[in-house]
Formats: sequence, C-alpha cells, structure tokens
Amino acid sequence: MLFLSLFVIILLPLKTLAASIVIFNELSWMGTTTSANDEWIELYNNTNLDIDITNWKIVSDDNAPNIVLKGIIGYNGFYLLERTNNETVPNITANQIYTGALGNNGESLKLVNKENLLIDSIEAASGWPAGNNSTKQTMMLTDEKSWATSKEVNGTPKSKNNDYILEETIPVNNLLEKAKKIPLTASAASATNAFQRDIKKIEKDNFSFLKIFGLAILISTLSGIAILMLKRLLDK
Repeated sequence: MLFLSLFVIILLPLKTLAASIVIFNELSWMGTTTSANDEWIELYNNTNLDIDITNWKIVSDDNAPNIVLKGIIGYNGFYLLERTNNETVPNITANQIYTGALGNNGESLKLVNKENLLIDSIEAASGWPAGNNSTKQTMMLTDEKSWATSKEVNGTPKSKNNDYILEETIPVNNLLEKAKKIPLTASAASATNAFQRDIKKIEKDNFSFLKIFGLAILISTLSGIAILMLKRLLDK
C-alpha cells in the first residue's frame, strides 16, 4: 500500500491534481440577447474550501483576454467575470469586471495560479465545442466534464448547470474504423498508414512498459517477503 501511494504521488501529473480545484464552468463567448458584447466567464470552486485566487490569471493564446484575478471563491461556489461593466448580466452582481473579447471562432484559454501552475484549460482554438451564436445559448460544463450547449437562452450565470444539449460525438475507438471508409488520395493513404503504425508502436511500447512495471512490483514484493522470512529465522 505504501509503495502504491508513493507511485501515485510521484507519477500523477500536476495538472490532474490541480484541475479539480477551480474549473471553467460556463462561457457566454457569444454574448447575450441584449448585446453580442455582453460576454461573461464563470469559474467554479470544486472543493470544500474557500480559495484565494488573487493574482491568478485567465490568459488566451492571442493575449485577449488577459485577466488578472482577485478575491476569493467560496467553497463549492461560483465566480462570475463580466465583460466591460456590471450590466452584462442583469440582476446578478459580477465578482470581477474584465476587458477583452472572446473570439467567436474559438479561443485557447488557460487558468493559471500565481506560481503560473496550470489549473484548468479550454483548448478550442479551432472552434468552440458548444454554444450557439445565433440563439445566444451558452457553453456549459456537464457533470461528465464535457462541454454542452445550454438549453436556456443566455445560460445560467452563478447557478448550477442543469439542462443542456450534448453535441454529437464519435467514440475515439471508432475514429479509425470510420476513417477507413473514406476514399483517400495516395498521400493521405500514406499518412494514414504511418499513423496506424505509430498507434501500434505506442500500444506495443505501453504493453512492454506494463510488463516491466508488473515484473518490478512482483520482484519488490517477493524481496520483501524474503527479507521478512529471513528476519524471522534470525530472530529464532
């Protein structure tokens, strides 16, 4: 048990540990029915402790927006950032006002703490995964930690994400099968074959690693048992 605990602590990525602290929860990247400029960003404290986010940042790859955060997010609470002024979301007080528009074609956003450790991110530079610019339905995080379009126009700022529309997705393990059915040019076929070879190599390498790792655990366990048996013999 001690060995397993040490293994988890040493090898578990810092990003995985940090990602559960504060998360991007909902974005009105398209604005509201009142104005396309009325954008807002909602964070959520996913812990049972108040968290001071002073000098944390929300940054994008194109540096707009670039927001230095301030204040405290209460435990299991929401933190609402409204663009330009506090009238962006009527009848709901913002925790912070910011400037800088979110691109309608997508953004890569990162939430980092004051030590510049990555806490959460949205990789959507090639297009937002959810939200509707025409109807002003927001992009919200589901309980399964995937992005979906809110059923409610203008979203649910500072409230739990409830009703949403899941976008159609293709399971990862079906992607290659679907790709095989698409006619390919000679160059595309070559690239696909190379990709498949890479996948097989990765699977082989991973299997080899698991065998070596399992063998190491077995040797470690047997060594421990042998030491205990030897100690008992010496104590007699």
